[in-house]
Amino acid sequence: PSADRICAANTLLIRRIGGSRDEVHITCYNTDVGGFASALVRAMTAAAPGSARILKNRRALILGSGGSARAVAWALRDLGIAFDLVGRANSESVDRPDIPHALAEASVLQRSSPQIQDAFAGARRFSYDALGSVPWDGYDLLVHCTPLGMEPGFAGQRPPNNLSLCRSSTLLFDLVYTPEITPLMQYALDCGLQVCGGIGMLEHQAEEAWAIWKSATDAEYDTNESSISSS
Repeated sequence: PSADRICAANTLLIRRIGGSRDEVHITCYNTDVGGFASALVRAMTAAAPGSARILKNRRALILGSGGSARAVAWALRDLGIAFDLVGRANSESVDRPDIPHALAEASVLQRSSPQIQDAFAGARRFSYDALGSVPWDGYDLLVHCTPLGMEPGFAGQRPPNNLSLCRSSTLLFDLVYTPEITPLMQYALDCGLQVCGGIGMLEHQAEEAWAIWKSATDAEYDTNESSISSS
């Protein structure tokens, strides 16, 4: 369900069918939602003890409109946090990519894919060409979901946001996990904001992926044990 909802997968569980070497069954998962939600609650609790209990009163601004931004949007919805979005002017094509149709034409999908739900439904949208209209002081949380700042390909870059207008209590969560302090995070620190990098999200994602694989391995072991006992 998580991969269907976001229309992106980052964890694959591959099983052989009937012991065959050639036929496999692949289950797709997306650990971005759970990884981000867990890391966010931990970061907000660290920034302001007790804040995790009042997340529903918070408001967030998502910077970006790609696959990771969709995952963040679903996580914020699950946590009850309202959000707005800063994206490219033609973000509608990014929000609802025609991935299922393209895969179906390539005969990759063996079942009909669900319609991609609009993760950003109901959110106010701002473009990078009109950042002056963004009410920066109205957000408790900023979530950066673009690759800008990531080493090595986007090293030294950051989106053109005016964080000096934010409240000092605002938390910037940058999904980029290398370097430890990204250019955007450093800019936020210079503006007096609190920051959180993406390494915590990466750790939670790893734990979730490991749980998926371990559960499948344990189930296969139990099945083999039952077969041996029966025989």
